[in-house]
Order: sequence, then structure tokens, then C-alpha cells
Amino acid sequence: MSSVVIFLITSTLAILLWVLGLLPDLSLLVTLLFSATLSAEWHRSSERKQQRLSNYLFIFIGASTAVLCIELTLRGSHHFFHLFPSQALLQVRHQKNISIFHYQKDKSFQGEILGDLSYLSGKTDIGTPRTVSFRSDSFGYRNSRANCSKPYIIALGDSFVFGTGESQENIWSQKLSKLLNKPVCNLGIAGATPIQELFTYALEKNRLEHQGRTYLILMLFSGNDLGVDHSLLPLPQKIRPQSKALTLLTSLRNSQQSCALYQFISQKFHLLSPPYKDHILTTTYRGKTILYWDPESPNSLQSEQALKNQQNWKMLEQIIRKLEEELLAKQELILTVAPTKAEVYWKIFKSNNSLQRPLFHLYSQQLAKSQNIRFIDILTPLREKANKLLEESGEWAYWTDDVHWNSIGHEIVAETLFHELETEVSQSPPLETISKIAS
Repeated sequence: MSSVVIFLITSTLAILLWVLGLLPDLSLLVTLLFSATLSAEWHRSSERKQQRLSNYLFIFIGASTAVLCIELTLRGSHHFFHLFPSQALLQVRHQKNISIFHYQKDKSFQGEILGDLSYLSGKTDIGTPRTVSFRSDSFGYRNSRANCSKPYIIALGDSFVFGTGESQENIWSQKLSKLLNKPVCNLGIAGATPIQELFTYALEKNRLEHQGRTYLILMLFSGNDLGVDHSLLPLPQKIRPQSKALTLLTSLRNSQQSCALYQFISQKFHLLSPPYKDHILTTTYRGKTILYWDPESPNSLQSEQALKNQQNWKMLEQIIRKLEEELLAKQELILTVAPTKAEVYWKIFKSNNSLQRPLFHLYSQQLAKSQNIRFIDILTPLREKANKLLEESGEWAYWTDDVHWNSIGHEIVAETLFHELETEVSQSPPLETISKIAS
């Protein structure tokens, strides 16, 4: 065996491990250096020493091959994605200091999951296992086939828009599309921040253009959207796609987003639980254990002035202004806020002023008014309908082991938006007409 062959074998294995996300960048460099050193040492070694080096080589090749086989086997099965099955399909486009995500295109699967709070707290015994379906469109977003070709409504946001924890047919964008009989394009990405949502829209808007009037619904989340990084100020004057030179590197890194072995190990041994465990609280209602996020989050500030003075809120204001600048002709921006479980059921959880009167929601409403942006309140109908339903039938609008809405919550949100938009959108052609034109 020549030194060149040894280098080619070891370096190829190292690159495969890196592409699959099994080796970090620094480890790849170390492994390649090891390959080069081993090859050089082999070339000038005696036969006896070559025998010893070959033992190291076979150990490396055997271990690497075993890890690759395990990784590929896990990727062939979706049964291990108990948290967010769709996260394994995340792909990234780098934009300066920002990573913009979408999902792998034209993918479809279903699998069993647990609620995020159940998993992150390690309390999987009180979780609610459920089977969810996921389907991505030709652009890498969670939509039915025709919904993003020429949409009348574009939904922008994080997991509350994406529909984490629910099947495709149950999320509010799908329900709203059926109610209005119009295409609603869901650009939601689980875990996205407002600045990522801004970049997502700016980079996707041209293919979403429509000749008639359209609506862009930005759904903020009361729970964590003040966690944006204000160090990114000032925002760029113009948001452009990444250069072609980065395309190959990006495509390689996309594979690294879905390292199945890491996800499998982290889920089996709850490697992600410790940092979050203390922030996930429990309460009991009618004999059922309910998990919820600690309401004493950065958003739950005790005064309106404190909220206004927070640096991250100033960042959020700039993002919304920039989003207005990016709007297409005849497009209206609509702002709404997804409330937390504790804000909707504030009488059941530890009641304090920040739950009864959520300042993030109120100040978002004031911001929308000051910038002449339409604001749709979904907190009030969620409180009224969800609490009434809970009292009468014991059914929740949120998953009891999850941050997010279940199908009931999505239904309430879709109906609220429908009643706000039905008169205006009824002026446009129906969904069947758009589908015929698209085909």
C-alpha cells in the first residue's frame, strides 16, 4: 500500500464525516493533518514500523466506517426525531453575520414526536406522544404544492407560523387558506428570530410577487422575540442573495445541519435538557400535569418604560421598519403576536401583572399604531375561546407538554384572521382559479 493511497483513503473518510456533520471544522483539519503525517511517516518507515502504522490505519478506517454506517442508517429512519422531525431537514444560506434557513425541498414524512417542553425538561413520562406529518414545497417551506406560486397572503414568523407539534393539515396557514379559498404561503421556520424572518422575506419576495393586492402577516412570539441580537445594528441598506462562490460551501454545510447521530445521542441522554430544565415549570389542572415556560422571561418586564428602553426592543422596531421598506407594490403589512400558554391561561398559572396585561403584546400594538401598521389581536379571542372550552370540556388550545398550539389553537387563530380579512380578500379570484392558472 502506497503513502498516496493511505492519504486518499483517510482524507476521503474524514471529509465524508465532516460533510455529514460528524466532524467539526477544527477536527477536520486535525484529521487531515493526521492523514498527511501518517502518509509521510509510512513512506520513510521500515517494514516493521509500517506494520504498526497499519494497525492504527485499520482502527481509523474501521471506526470511521462504523460511524458512517450508523449515521446513514439513522438518516434512513425518521423514528428517532422525537422533538422536531422537520429540524433534520433544515438547510442554511449564510448572509453576512446571519444564517437564513429553509427546509429540504419536496420532502414528505410522518413520525411520532413529544412536546418540546416534555423533551427539553427530561419529563418524557408526562409527554403526549403523537404522530405528525410534514411536507415541504419546491422552495423548501411547509406548504401545499400551489400555495406559494402566487400567494395572496404570506405568513412570516417562527415555530408558531411553521406549526411545530402539529400535522400539516392542522396548522393555521392551511386552515386559513381553506376558509378564504385563497393561497396562503407559509414562510415560517421553527426557531427563527425576527431578523432572520426579515432576511427570509427579502430574499424570497420576488418569486412571491402577485399583480393584485397581497398581505404579509408577521407573527411575533411573546415568549422570546426580544432575544434578537442587537449587535447586528445597523441593518444593511440592501439585502442581497449570497455570492455564488459560497454556494458549494453552503450546500456542504446543509448536510451538517442534520447530523442524525448527534440528535439521536442528545435525545437518548437528554444532552439538551440541563440548560432549560430550570425554566420549565409544572402545574396541575383537573388531575393533569401541565408543562409551561417560566413567565418571568425577558419579555415579562414590570413597566412599559423598561420595555421601551430595552435595547433588543429597539432592534425589533428597526426590523419592522425595514420590513415595511421591503414590501412589494400593493402589499400590506399586518402585525400580530402569538401569546404564551401562560398569558392565555393566566388565571390557572401563577398570576402576575405581566400575564394579565402582557406588555410585549400591548407595546407591539402601540408600535403598529405609531407606524400605521395594521394589528390583529389574537390574544383576546384565544383567551375567550380557549378558557371557555377548557371549562366546558377540559380541552386545551395548547399542547399540555409543549409551548405551541394544538389543532384547536390553530383553528381559533385561523378563524380570527379569517374574520379580519374575509371582506377584503373576497375581492380576489378564488383558489381554484389560481391553481388552474398555475398549472
